[in-house]
Formats: sequence, structure tokens, C-alpha cells
Amino acid sequence: MDPEIAALQEQVKQLQDDMRHLKWYLGLPSQEPLKNNMRTSLHCRAVSLVNDQGEVVGSWQANPGGPVFWMRASEPGDTLVELGVNKDGGYAGINAPDGTARAQMYIREDRGEVAVFTTGGQPRAGMKAFAKGGTVVVVDDSLHPRALMTAGDHGGELLAFSKQDKRMAAVYAGEGGGTVAAFNQAGQAVGMLASMEEEGSILLQHADGSMRVGLSARADGGRLDLFAMDCKRGASVAIGEHGGYMHIQNTTGESVAQITAAAEGGQVIVNNNAGKIVGMLHANEKTGGMLHVTDSQTKVASINGIICTAVGCEAGFQVISNADSASNQSNLDAGTAQAALQTGLGAARNRLIGLRSELDQLMANDDPRWLAFGFDMPGHPSTPDVPMNLVVTLGAVGSRQQFYDWDNARRADTFRLVIKDAAGGELVNVIVSESEYMATDLPAGTTVSTTVTGRNGPLESLPSAVVTAVVP
Repeated sequence: MDPEIAALQEQVKQLQDDMRHLKWYLGLPSQEPLKNNMRTSLHCRAVSLVNDQGEVVGSWQANPGGPVFWMRASEPGDTLVELGVNKDGGYAGINAPDGTARAQMYIREDRGEVAVFTTGGQPRAGMKAFAKGGTVVVVDDSLHPRALMTAGDHGGELLAFSKQDKRMAAVYAGEGGGTVAAFNQAGQAVGMLASMEEEGSILLQHADGSMRVGLSARADGGRLDLFAMDCKRGASVAIGEHGGYMHIQNTTGESVAQITAAAEGGQVIVNNNAGKIVGMLHANEKTGGMLHVTDSQTKVASINGIICTAVGCEAGFQVISNADSASNQSNLDAGTAQAALQTGLGAARNRLIGLRSELDQLMANDDPRWLAFGFDMPGHPSTPDVPMNLVVTLGAVGSRQQFYDWDNARRADTFRLVIKDAAGGELVNVIVSESEYMATDLPAGTTVSTTVTGRNGPLESLPSAVVTAVVP
């Protein structure tokens, strides 16, 4: 048989098989069974979608690079939707009925892109995404950026622009904090907010770039600065862990008032326009206070009915200063005496400890000579002394608590505290090692009586004087 005829017959046979498969797939009647009873899906390189008018409105194609799918309203209408996939990723497009692009998306192995367009097909916004970040940009009709946002591993930023391409606002964020800045129409910064892990600040500026307000805050305090038109500092306020201060200046930069405050006191200083100190008020927790006026022509307002002139204030200042010096010297002398006393007590304590250790090596525990040296016989322990000065401190109203403390008793290792109600019933019977105790959950409004005894092993002293109180 001629080879060409044989090839043609083979093609016809293959076509007949394909038709049988197609009829089965589409549910059409077929008198011939499928080859080898094989059930299969439709295999083809292209499929078209046709409407009732016979117009092709969609297509699916298996191209070598990957499948492509598109749809449109009518033939020969423009494509509305298009999808494609290849080995590197894929893409999607959405168009207007006139064929202009409205949105596009591209996906690759390590990145992706999205673009949005106006009705006229001009780009309006775009986004790119990468493995470690991305970018979003919004543009106007002239394709000038109006907003830009980027993000990465270590932070991101957001920028906003005016129609003149001037930066109007900026936001930066990183691992250690962030910044927000505002700009005027000329592109000059007029405000800034910065935040770090342990501190933050706010800055406000005039249109000419001159500083107006500065505010900073830290974990241990903060500071506020106000500036005049010529950038000269007009006022400053600072607060720290141990106090604060306020400083006010006039338009020429001269100091007119200063206020300082600390844990132990503070002071106020008033200056004239030349910067000379004309008044001072000082207060201290230990030394008291003083008022000092240097202008001899100035009278201070009435204080407790007394008109204080500068001369009188100066005399009073000298008296207070002399008393302050004397008080400081007295405190110094008392401190020196206290240090000497503690040194002497320490030396005596060490000597007694050494004496007891030496006697312990020379005498038996029941030797009566222990008593001659002022010690108890170790072999015959004595009953502890009675605890003295038992005091009760009531808790807040409704707390049902009372706090007890007393003096240590000689030879007492522990103490027993007993609290009884008016009928003699024991409410508390506790042994403590310290000379204090907090009683809780007592019946509110009940009158209770309390005693304490000293204990030394099996030995126990007589009870202390009874203390009574009403439970709050």
C-alpha cells in the first residue's frame, strides 16, 4: 500500500477515536464503544467559548510557555479579562470595555507586582512585593508621586507629597523606634515626633525653620523648651528623678527667673532686665527657708502683717544664715559623737565575745564563776526576761488587722503572742522569732487583749502587761 495512503488512513482512524471520546465526554449518543473501554477527559491545545450569536467571547490555549485564558464582552469586542501561567509565575489583567487597562498583576518566583489604572489607562497606583519587603506608590495625573510606602526587614517608611512634588509628611519606623515629620509648602520641616525604645521627643518649628517648641521625655524625666521669634530660648522646664527646674528669659536672652526643686527643698531666683539678682527665696527641709532682696529701694509685700524692707530681709537672712551654720555644725558634732559611740560599742561587743570564748575554754558549763563575769551558766539556762513595751497599731478601717511590736527580752530566742476576746477565748496563739507580729482576719469591732512571753527552749517567761484594743 502506498505510504501516503496508509498515513492518511491512520489519521482518519485517530480522528474517529477522538470523535468517540468527544461524544462520550459531551454526553452525545455513540454506537461505538470507547477503545479499550477507556474513560478519559478532553485533550486539546485550544478551547473557544462562543455565545448564542456564534461570537467567540473566550479562549483557553495551551501555549508552550503555559496556559492562557481570556474573555471579552462580544466579538470583535476588546478583551476584559486575561489570565496566564508559565514556569516562572503568572499574570492577570482586567481591562475596560474600550480595551484600556484597569488593573494588572504579575507574579514571579520571588516577587509580585500590581498596577491600577484610571479610566483613561493612566497608571494611578502600583505595588511591588519581594521576599524581604515591598513598595506601594500612588501618583497623580502628571505621574508625580503623591504617596510612597516601603517596608523591609528592619522597618519601613511612608511619604506624602504635594502637587509641587514637595514632601508634606514622612513616617519612618525601625527596630529601635520611629519618626513622624510634617513639612510646609516650601518643603521645610515644621514638626517632628520621634520615639525610641527608652525616650521620645517632639519638635515644632516656624515656617522659616526657627525652633519654637522642643519636648523630650525619658524614663527618668523630661524637658520642655519654648523659643522666641529670634530662636532665643524663652522658657525651659525640666523634670528628673531627683527634682526639676524652670528657667525664664526675656527677649534679649537675659535670665529673669529661675526655679529649682529637689527632694530636700528648692529655691526661686528673680533677676532684673540686666540679669542682676534682685530677689531670692530658698527653702530646705533641714535648714528652713530664707527670703533675700538685694534692691534697697524695694519693699516686699506684707508677710504676716510685717513690711519687709531689703535691709530687714538682709538682717533676717544673716540671722537665718548664722543659725543654719550653727545647726550644721551641731549636726556635724552629733554625727562625730554617734560615730565614736558606735565604734566604742563595737569594740566592747568584740571584747565580750572574746571573753566568752576564752571562758568557754577555761570553765565548765555549770561553773558558778560564769555568774561573776555577768554571763548565764551555759549548763543551767535561765528563764528569759519578760518582754516590755508591747504596743499595738491598728490597721485601716475594715482591714481587721493589728500590728504588734515589743522590746527584745534578755535570754529569749523566740516569743509567744496570745490574743483573746472579751470572753477569754483564744483567737491567736503563735510563736515568732522576731519581736513583731501582724495579726489578720480578726473579728471586726471586737475588743481583744494581747500578751507576749519570751521563750528559751523549754523555758518561758511570765506574760507581759496586757494590751487591749478594738479590732478595726
